[in-house]
Amino acid sequence: MTRSSSFPALILRTYPVGEIHLGVRLLTAEQGVVQALAHGARSARGKLRGVVGPFHSGLCYLYSDPVKNSHKITDFDVRSFRTGIREDLDRYCTAALWIESVLAGHAGGSEAAELFALLENCLDILSEIDPPKVPRIEALFLWRFLDILGAQPEPGRCSLCESIIPGAVEASYSSVTGGFVCSRCGGVRPPSLSAGARAYLARSDLLSVEEAVELGLAAESMRELRRLLIHITSEVVEVPLRSVAVTLGLQGDTAQR
Repeated sequence: MTRSSSFPALILRTYPVGEIHLGVRLLTAEQGVVQALAHGARSARGKLRGVVGPFHSGLCYLYSDPVKNSHKITDFDVRSFRTGIREDLDRYCTAALWIESVLAGHAGGSEAAELFALLENCLDILSEIDPPKVPRIEALFLWRFLDILGAQPEPGRCSLCESIIPGAVEASYSSVTGGFVCSRCGGVRPPSLSAGARAYLARSDLLSVEEAVELGLAAESMRELRRLLIHITSEVVEVPLRSVAVTLGLQGDTAQR
């Protein structure tokens, strides 16, 4: 990285450093997650005050010191504030779950550009979406995030015997194989996914996120789907996701068809 550079970035998280500065975790399309310091971002007169905030996207101007291996944000031209996320608790907790998953997954290299595009798109939708559809976009992001990480299970095929799982039956998920198993190989036991939820995933793969979020799924099946996707994501990133309890508690009954 050169000493001065600029690139599109999405702010994942900020945290206080000293009395007037902010530490910032950025997601970029080329480098994945970058950690930088926003000088004076907590100062009343700091030019970065109110500009450097979670979920903001824009053009980041960075000064890097290769000797100290440190990065300083000199300016941030915000293109999207996504105020709709901060104004609604369900949306905020959903975004927080995504950010936590991304940071735990440490995406970088060839995955970074795909993840950057997915998170930008889903945050845009989340900021404007009707409240009953928030659980849908939460599930769609996690499902596609697992695909980027190479850990997305195939909903219609047994991960043990590789046979097709009939579309009208419930299927169990196996943490050992990282996939679904048919009734002959493992029976049906938690965690499992209904036939409707598996069909929902298969159909959503054929659509853009904007199109897929319009697909309906019964409330109980959506709760089941979200819990399983969070369970799988936690296993893949190998850390418990602290946002889980709050997110599921808030959105338990909003996933109507």
